[in-house]
Amino acid sequence: MIALGAPKVHCPNCGYEGRARVVGRGCGMWLLWLALLVVSFFFVPLFLVTVPMFFWLAFSTRTICRACSNPHVVRLRRWRKMQGQLTSGERR
Repeated sequence: MIALGAPKVHCPNCGYEGRARVVGRGCGMWLLWLALLVVSFFFVPLFLVTVPMFFWLAFSTRTICRACSNPHVVRLRRWRKMQGQLTSGERR
């Protein structure tokens, strides 16, 4: 997922509901990718490594809780849907 915006989440650990914090791979990995890209102009088969690495870096973000940094958060829309199913099941 490319981090275009932080999704709204529910944290089962602390109960926080709101925007999550998006965490990527970090600057060091992007610098390594840039170095590999420059070197691959001189050693063409290295492009076979740099292209998949770019997609891995671009799409491997994760969301964590802003309050407690728990990485196991649930999207708020899904959480409310699950809660609605539980309450409707209890009414029957």
